[in-house]
This record gives sequence, structure tokens and C-alpha cells, in this order.
Amino acid sequence: MIPNIFVSSTISDLKYLRDAIRDAIDELSYRPVMSDHGEVGYLHPMRATDACYKSIAQCQMAIIIIGK
Repeated sequence: MIPNIFVSSTISDLKYLRDAIRDAIDELSYRPVMSDHGEVGYLHPMRATDACYKSIAQCQMAIIIIGK
């Protein structure tokens, strides 16, 4: 089984870091799960937070980035 890795952080200010993490996950042949690349779906009437909880439940690992 190929692990899914959920990446969580703010998007606009950490885009460069998110891109680098995505590249590293891809190089390991794992599956990155990131909202800015469409892997976290927002289905109406589901809230964004609920969509994230649903997506992370399907992942084996998570990377949580806390900025300023």
C-alpha cells in the first residue's frame, strides 16, 4: 500500500514550502494530500473543515506546518 500523506498549513504564505514538501513526497513515491492541488474535495453542504477531517482519516501520515 502506498501511504497517503496529508499536508496542512496556511497556503498563500507557505506556498514555496508546500511545493517543496509535495516534491519530496512525490520523490518517495507516496501520495500527497493537499487542498491546493485538489486532493481535498469540498462537497456542498460539507464545510471545509469537515472535508479536511474526512481526508485526513484516509491518510497514514500527516505533516502539520505552523507558521508565524
